[in-house]
Amino acid sequence: MSEMTIDEMVSYLNHSQIPTLLVEGRDDFQIYRWLEDKLDFLEVDILPCGGRNNLLNLFESRHLIEKQDILFFADSDLWLFSEIPAKYKGIIFTKGYSIENDIYTSCKNSIESLIDSSKISDYHKAIRELSKWYTTQVEEYLKERDYQIKDSPRSILDNKTFELQSRHMPIHPEILNSSLYEEISTEYYHKLRGKNLFDLFEWFVEEKSIKREALFEIVFKFMSEDKIEIVKEFRGKLETLEH
Repeated sequence: MSEMTIDEMVSYLNHSQIPTLLVEGRDDFQIYRWLEDKLDFLEVDILPCGGRNNLLNLFESRHLIEKQDILFFADSDLWLFSEIPAKYKGIIFTKGYSIENDIYTSCKNSIESLIDSSKISDYHKAIRELSKWYTTQVEEYLKERDYQIKDSPRSILDNKTFELQSRHMPIHPEILNSSLYEEISTEYYHKLRGKNLFDLFEWFVEEKSIKREALFEIVFKFMSEDKIEIVKEFRGKLETLEH
């Protein structure tokens, strides 16, 4: 099924009779399916917009939407380190870098308990090393220069020592003494790109065959939605829209 255009989404929303939560895309379908289930008593429709840019463009065209019971939801991404543009203040943004970060943050200890105790020290070493590379890229973003944050941990870290590969060593070593590095390495669950964080987790539990999908199923099965701040926020706002 092809994604709807902005005009098609506006038309769809104008004919919809139930509250709608607009999200970026289908990449996190499993998360949104769980979220929809947790909000089921509110009869909310979750509508993927086909990507971040589409959601932002639709938000800018919201004056064309006649219905009032809609919420826009997006990942904070690197705006986490700068600021959300004023024109997007009506959108609900994740508390961390992405929805994956919000989930990881809400049950960090449970997730990390799945890593063998013999590997947890190396896992946190890998986190610190990944944070060095990531800090450098965030610095480039903040200086409005080219940056790259989509490389996988396996392409960045040595697969035996879990140290940065030489080609990924920070260009400016003084960054490692910066408050930004301290912030990222300490609050990695909140600040690192969520997909990179879960890629690293999968690397450390690969012998257990715990893939991201299986991890989410474990988390969703045993975790109350009240543990995730963003879910409580949705419930509060949706209940307000219904009254």
